[in-house]
Amino acid sequence: MASRRNLEQRVHARLARIGGSAVAVPRHVANPPESCHLPGIHPETTTLRILLACAGLRLSEEMVLGLGGGIGAGMLTFRYEREGLSTLYLGARHRWDDGIGFIEEACARLGVRIQRLETGGTRAAAWLLHELLGRGPVIALADPAELGHHGWPAEWGGGGHHVVVYEANARTALLGDLGPEPVRVPAEVLARARGKIRKDRHRLVTLEAAPATIDLEPAIQAALRACADGLLTGRRNFTVDALAAWGDRRWTRTFPPGHLLGSGLRWTYYWIERAFTGGGLMRPMYARFLTEVGLGELAGRYADLGRRWTAFAEAALPAEVPALAAMRGVPAEPGGDFPLTAAESADLVASLRVRIGDLVDAERQAARMLRDAANLAGHDP
Repeated sequence: MASRRNLEQRVHARLARIGGSAVAVPRHVANPPESCHLPGIHPETTTLRILLACAGLRLSEEMVLGLGGGIGAGMLTFRYEREGLSTLYLGARHRWDDGIGFIEEACARLGVRIQRLETGGTRAAAWLLHELLGRGPVIALADPAELGHHGWPAEWGGGGHHVVVYEANARTALLGDLGPEPVRVPAEVLARARGKIRKDRHRLVTLEAAPATIDLEPAIQAALRACADGLLTGRRNFTVDALAAWGDRRWTRTFPPGHLLGSGLRWTYYWIERAFTGGGLMRPMYARFLTEVGLGELAGRYADLGRRWTAFAEAALPAEVPALAAMRGVPAEPGGDFPLTAAESADLVASLRVRIGDLVDAERQAARMLRDAANLAGHDP
């Protein structure tokens, strides 16, 4: 009991250092709005961070990630028989299937009120954007392949990507994306990119109101708990347990030896290292959030998990097989002959399956520690 009381006191002391006193929110929005521009790693964390900064609340991107529920886990695999194509998706962020849900959760914990609007027609969408920009920057959902500055191939089109719109007129629009400077694009490019989303067409998110002060401690406690719950007890395919299916019989049927296995390996690397994660399946980024809130032991755990995820991604496309290593930076589907024999492919998958088993065990242990820390923080010492 004594050790538990000591742990409770340590958790409270650490949280108190960053959240014990309320954070005042200035009442003046920066002007011009693009002066709030902030570069980032991930679309939802970056765009929300910019919107909050324009309202006078400056938080690190890691803090925004943490307050939105932090990291997530999960895996979905897809086989398209007619096209002869297989692919997969690995989740890294809390609510990784729902970017707007992540933004809404973070704002709810901060007590920040936002408004989400969607329109069907292009003309109405342009009018609404113009009206909302009169009050300040807005978050818009757009197709990154259509925007062009990410260099995504056309076949990746149709997916949603949140950007900040600072200003727009009949000719151009000024966007806040992930880069160090705002990006100016032709107005028709933004219109096409907004209209190309099959679901949630022309979505806009605007900040309506922020409280005079924000007490970060309860927000952080709730966010820690949400992260742990999502990792351990979320829906099927949306927890760390789902990652254990990497390399099982269903996985190997979807990605048999040959170019389909090459696709699975390439997507594995992409989702861990390149898909707006900052590397290591976003675990190092979350570790920095935990450091910021004073949970150093947990931060060390997640920093180590990040290194192990990067090692797993690199082992999937090993440097000693140049044809596979070259796929680390290639967005297109691999073509030509696959460089491994069936036996070599089986050996590679088997070795990766051992790695993923160890990783999932370590993920479960870290998530349980996270849940314990959140539960302890929710009780008075």
